[in-house]
Amino acid sequence: KTLIFEAIELPLQPMLAGVSKKVPTGSQYIYEIKWDGIRTIIYLQPTKVTIYSRSGRDISRQFPELLDPEMFDVESGIFDGEIVHLDEEGRPLFSKVISRMHTAGEKSIEIAMKKTPAIGYLFDCIMIDGKYIHNEPLHRRQAWLSVALKKGKAFRVSEAITDGKALFAATKKMSLEGIMAKDKNATYNIGQRSDHWLKVKHRSNEICYI
Repeated sequence: KTLIFEAIELPLQPMLAGVSKKVPTGSQYIYEIKWDGIRTIIYLQPTKVTIYSRSGRDISRQFPELLDPEMFDVESGIFDGEIVHLDEEGRPLFSKVISRMHTAGEKSIEIAMKKTPAIGYLFDCIMIDGKYIHNEPLHRRQAWLSVALKKGKAFRVSEAITDGKALFAATKKMSLEGIMAKDKNATYNIGQRSDHWLKVKHRSNEICYI
């Protein structure tokens, strides 16, 4: 069922990134880890959290550990992020989170939740406490996001840094997928692909004999 959250129709389509073969540089860029998980839009209401996948499917029941409004320090909001499962070294395990999304039955979901709890990394904020901020620059939206979450809970802020090359090198060493480079002055373009966000992936070459 389509919901109406003030003036924006929900579930909305998230902003999508372009692709870069190398780490872009410039004072306008900030850099984040590219999380290998399930892209989600999180809808917070005073007594309810709803989780939608990128395709607009309600996947809330699959992740009960992410449904407590008390994990937030605000009453309402629309957030963009990624749901992941982490291994012991803090690396996302895509196969685990996809398996979790397709787990059926409350008992099976409860067992999976206890075995490998989900983490929600949030990296953008579209609305907060009734105020739409998608037309604000990214650095302001992330400032709002940083005060919206209570520390030590299942939702975390996906931290951004200013040294993209160092982050890219670190993610390669950790065998992560890559990084995101984002223009800190750009607005959030709902449902559009924009080069204001760029994904930079690590590439590996293999020699195959046929």
